[in-house]
Amino acid sequence: MNSFFICSKKYILKNIVKSAELKKDTNVIEIGPGLGFLTNYLQQATTNVLCYEIDEQMVEHLNELNYNISTVSYT
Repeated sequence: MNSFFICSKKYILKNIVKSAELKKDTNVIEIGPGLGFLTNYLQQATTNVLCYEIDEQMVEHLNELNYNISTVSYT
């Protein structure tokens, strides 16, 4: 399985979230959060982030980060 991780530049992640114009009560669904680089910025912008991840190792990693998110996994 190939995975694409956005992690090289923080300004890219910040601009993605900024361009979404999220409010604190905006509901966000992130498909395939992986290591959580974008997830970190999403959960800072809004209190409602739901992540769907199929890789159990990534789910464990996300849960260890203690982000304010809900994580759903499918195996």
